[in-house]
Amino acid sequence: MDTRIALKNNTLLKFNQYNQYIINKEIGRGATSIVYDASYTNNTGNKKTVRIKEVLTRQWVIETSGSA
Repeated sequence: MDTRIALKNNTLLKFNQYNQYIINKEIGRGATSIVYDASYTNNTGNKKTVRIKEVLTRQWVIETSGSA
């Protein structure tokens, strides 16, 4: 069961005063990531579309028994 919560549409990702992206929608997900369609406005005022991948980390415990 996938219990991960994706970012909502129109979420603003602000990395600094120059790099701001708006999440448009979730376009896919896999075992370790969620991919979003996003956009930003460049310094000339043109809107650009990008893909943003949110990589999810998990702590794994690996157990072995016997000799390998």
